[in-house]
Amino acid sequence: MDTEYKPVNDDDQEFFQHHEKGIDKSVREAFPSVPADFKLKPVSIRKIMGCGMFYDIKVALPDNQYAKVSFHTGGLQPPRIAGVEPPKQEQHYNVDPTASSSKDE
Repeated sequence: MDTEYKPVNDDDQEFFQHHEKGIDKSVREAFPSVPADFKLKPVSIRKIMGCGMFYDIKVALPDNQYAKVSFHTGGLQPPRIAGVEPPKQEQHYNVDPTASSSKDE
């Protein structure tokens, strides 16, 4: 199983853009010193297949630092009940509160 971080490719960039709003909010909550006009950019990504897909994305911060954002997509869904609308599930983004100087670990 490959668990190494890889550089972000075009598909990864598109995936990041789909989650950008939630990632941006979570990173800024964890690192309030990031200037409001600073554009967060993904630099590396790790994908681990499990019950769904587990993602770790390294996002560039000011001063050559990186934040690690982790989240999960997919996985086993609860059974559907006829005539009942399933609850909308909110995506949660976990941000490591310690910035790193490496985009690959």
